[in-house]
Amino acid sequence: MGVALALLVGGCFAAEGHRLDLAIHVEGRAVVGRASFPGGRPVRGATVEVRLVGGEVLATTVTDSEGRFAVPVDRQAALEVVVYSNDGHAARTRLAAEALPPQPTAGTSTVTPGGQEELAQRVAQLVSGEVSRQLLPLHDGLADLQRRVAFRDVLGGLGYLLGLAGLAAYLQARRRPAGEGADRR
Repeated sequence: MGVALALLVGGCFAAEGHRLDLAIHVEGRAVVGRASFPGGRPVRGATVEVRLVGGEVLATTVTDSEGRFAVPVDRQAALEVVVYSNDGHAARTRLAAEALPPQPTAGTSTVTPGGQEELAQRVAQLVSGEVSRQLLPLHDGLADLQRRVAFRDVLGGLGYLLGLAGLAAYLQARRRPAGEGADRR
């Protein structure tokens, strides 16, 4: 039983140490993000692939010393961003096509005079990119909080199991007749 418990506890910590966290957002016509290990340590030198949801790789880059990356995207489509760490672990997330600005088309005219529609669209893109950039630390903090809650839950579950095992041992000891557990010489 002790070996099984040690393997269970050891397995929980080992699995937690190899997970990658990935936060992405759109800035203009680029997918920008940060890859980190639990606890916030950056994933340095990891390969980042930006793919169409169907699988075609659009661009590849490498994370910097802070785990950050930026990949220009030339089309509005549903994307999947995958980060491969140097030790073989991966994280992936998807980005809806609506998150990317539409592809500009040549020869189109704006409905409003003076290009106000284009200006409004550009302002919306800039605001969206800045809001996403400002929310990135909040995302990292929330991910850290979720990991802490998960660790607390694991410890609580182990305590619950140990309590049940103690209760079972107590009930078993009470069921034995008085002379059964004594030494016979």
